[in-house]
Amino acid sequence: MVFGNYKNDIMVLMKVQKKKKVTTEDLAGMVQWGFSEAAKRTDVLDIKVDSLSGRVDSLHTELAEFKKETQENFDHVHARLGTIERDVKDVVHKDEFEDLMARVKYLEKKMGIESGK
Repeated sequence: MVFGNYKNDIMVLMKVQKKKKVTTEDLAGMVQWGFSEAAKRTDVLDIKVDSLSGRVDSLHTELAEFKKETQENFDHVHARLGTIERDVKDVVHKDEFEDLMARVKYLEKKMGIESGK
């Protein structure tokens, strides 16, 4: 409701006015006062809505910046993974290396060559 606690104020005014006869001018004054109070409340609500709108705009900007920064970071990570993938492609795996070392040791033994180790 727009009036909030102002409804009670109007009721108090009407009770005070009961002792004398309420004229149309009195009634018009009460209605004008009620509309004036409603306008004040509307002004306050407008200010609050404007403030919230500004905060939402600010959050929207922050979110857009965060999204851009996150995308840039993921692009960097993706590029680094590509580089690592290319570097690892030429690396001999441990089990393959151990197999080759065993073969070299066997050949050295058969040929009577002393190990370089």
